[in-house]
Amino acid sequence: MASDQYDGGNSLIYFCPLLVQDQPIGILAVGKLGDTPYTDEDTQTVFAFATQVAIAMRNAQLHAATEEHNRRLALLHEISLALNSTVELPVLLTAACQKLVENCQVDHSGVFLFDDTMKYGEVMAEFPSQQTVGMRISLDGYAAAEIVITTAQPLAIYAAQHDHTLAKIRDMIRTLHIQSTLIVPLLIKGRVIGSFTLDMTSAQRHFESSEIELMQTIATQLAMVIDNTRLIERERTHIEQEFTTARQIQSSLLPTDVPDVPGLDIAGFSEPARQVGGDFYKLCRV
Repeated sequence: MASDQYDGGNSLIYFCPLLVQDQPIGILAVGKLGDTPYTDEDTQTVFAFATQVAIAMRNAQLHAATEEHNRRLALLHEISLALNSTVELPVLLTAACQKLVENCQVDHSGVFLFDDTMKYGEVMAEFPSQQTVGMRISLDGYAAAEIVITTAQPLAIYAAQHDHTLAKIRDMIRTLHIQSTLIVPLLIKGRVIGSFTLDMTSAQRHFESSEIELMQTIATQLAMVIDNTRLIERERTHIEQEFTTARQIQSSLLPTDVPDVPGLDIAGFSEPARQVGGDFYKLCRV
């Protein structure tokens, strides 16, 4: 039991370690007026009290950690539900932004995706709306984007209004009143395809390492959904093109003129039941 007494002038201060399983987590300082030394009984009493304080503190820490863990799981679940509720990319990205704002104590969130040439980025979604969706920004000279692309790591910016890495979009930062921002890269197979942000407009804020770690987990989930949705959209486009070609071929096989038979009115009509019909078309006399 390591402890010490300190003469503070008109008071005597007793320092006792706060121990949990013999591991110190802090120090309890107890003071009393006068210069009468602490007795062994006083020492035992203070040490017993310090032990109870240490246990209570550790229980509070464990409870807080459990609450934080549960909050993370709940947020991941909500994000997962939002991302799997639709295959329309703008809709699901907006839903994800909304969940981030509602659960991360931030004022705004947006998704910024790069084009295939990595020369431009476009705001694909945001919540709440600040009329920035569809805005295209050149990546040339956009230092914050270059850092995120190069490092593939989140970038937390405390003083967004004055940070040099955001000089490229300074006007937008000021128009939206963004005070602090966390830029989280979206990676697919090690390649950064864009980012999402957590923005503070009401006050400046430091983002904790635990928050950043959680956002990286969400970014992995979000990037996978974006990749899968794009794959579905490309496949859908390919199928629609094939159906269009099939319809054109089928239509080219149908007769364009009807026979001119005195005393008869002849007409033909073909309407596919779905995208492409499979029936023969034939004009005949009855």
